[in-house]
Amino acid sequence: MKQLTCLRLLLASCRRRATFTALEALVLLAFLLGRLSAWQQPLHAARPRLSSTPAYPRPSHG
Repeated sequence: MKQLTCLRLLLASCRRRATFTALEALVLLAFLLGRLSAWQQPLHAARPRLSSTPAYPRPSHG
């Protein structure tokens, strides 16, 4: 929720000036991408497991 208040402050300051700086645009883009990945996460978690492996992550080979 802390991110959301930061986002609101960012948008409010942009509305006052009616301009976006490159840094603000990057922050906004990063926030939106983070939200998208967070929204997609439950879909991957809800997918049934194909094999009977334990819940902990497997070590990567390589």
